[in-house]
Amino acid sequence: MEFFPAVMSRQDSERMFERLMAKQVKYGFGTPVVEERASGRFLGLCGLGVPTYPEPLPFDPCVEIGWRLIGDVWGEGDCSGSLADLA
Repeated sequence: MEFFPAVMSRQDSERMFERLMAKQVKYGFGTPVVEERASGRFLGLCGLGVPTYPEPLPFDPCVEIGWRLIGDVWGEGDCSGSLADLA
């Protein structure tokens, strides 16, 4: 986990969920769950977000595309299909 060095505690995970849901309400979009159609298996997250960093980015304001998928589905087109659904 190069960019996520530790598993989040339940409490930290719930706080993150609350922040993501508040952003979704505020902006009208977010990073919904990606599931396998046939089985409903959780594959990860994919969508749009407004980044919030401690320091402003040189190109703010902006919207970023973000995804987090389990490794065994990388390269199968799940995110590109999800993003096409947003268009």
